[in-house]
Amino acid sequence: MQKLDLRNNIKKIILALKSEEILEIFSGQPNKAVRKGDLLRLMIESKRGFDNTIILPEFEIIYKQFSANSIYETEFFAQILSFIPSVPNENRNTYLTQDAINKFYSFHSSLLSTFNLIDMVMINDKSLFDEQNNFDIEKAKSEGNLILQVIDDENVRLEKLNKILESCYKLIETVFELLKLVDSEKIEEIPRISLIDSGSDINFIIKIPKKAANKISELLNEFWEFVANNRGCRLKKKNEAIENSLSILKQLNDAREEKVIDPESAERLKLGIIQNTENIVFNNTLPKELLQENKVLSNRDILLSRTQILLLEKPNNEIDSPEENS
Repeated sequence: MQKLDLRNNIKKIILALKSEEILEIFSGQPNKAVRKGDLLRLMIESKRGFDNTIILPEFEIIYKQFSANSIYETEFFAQILSFIPSVPNENRNTYLTQDAINKFYSFHSSLLSTFNLIDMVMINDKSLFDEQNNFDIEKAKSEGNLILQVIDDENVRLEKLNKILESCYKLIETVFELLKLVDSEKIEEIPRISLIDSGSDINFIIKIPKKAANKISELLNEFWEFVANNRGCRLKKKNEAIENSLSILKQLNDAREEKVIDPESAERLKLGIIQNTENIVFNNTLPKELLQENKVLSNRDILLSRTQILLLEKPNNEIDSPEENS
């Protein structure tokens, strides 16, 4: 699991389990009053949050590391619920000296401490998160972050990652040139990778101007929609169906017809857009938000199967390399 996904999943667990509220109710002076009704309500909501999230694989693996099942199993949890109404006074220390409640409190404290460590030490780009420190892809994209994920059933090979990064760079250069020729917008900012995060899959974030990031994100989303909905179409033929599916190519064609851009430049940019987009997508790379969508058949599974079909279609069983498409 990548650190960005780990960070985001722990954050979701903290919200589901009401960890911050539970720690808050026990914070302060030793003789601080803890209201029994508020604590019982939080306990029940926390148990409900656990039951709703433990069924998800991405959360289950985290719960195992924190031994959460022992905290929320019925017998242990019942001890806490039966103890709270019988507490002789509402002092904070009275609760925390009870073993089960102390263990419950320590679990939530460890969860929050782990999140803070990952958040502060491993990920320092705050443009990825909203005011509540939740990961917000739309906000991150609006700040000029192109958030991509490379997927693979095994660890991603270096050769494959190199092809993807080269194609990303060439696609960015092509879009920069398009914006300059069509919109008279000269971009001098140098693209940079602000985060690369590996596991079996790889997340990486490229920081570029907002307009370019939005163009490329829209392009990859539209291209993927075409791929996912046209199983039998041989994409390498660069046919009319592909061109009609991509807004950026419609803009390019309009500019050529209006003589804003000469035919030779338009054709060169079109080929750069199509070829590098194909190299990115068919090396199993998509915008991260597409891979987070919940569907019966996930975009991840569709992408892996489409890649296998493409490999069978090509006579040399090899996806075009960026060098071939320059």
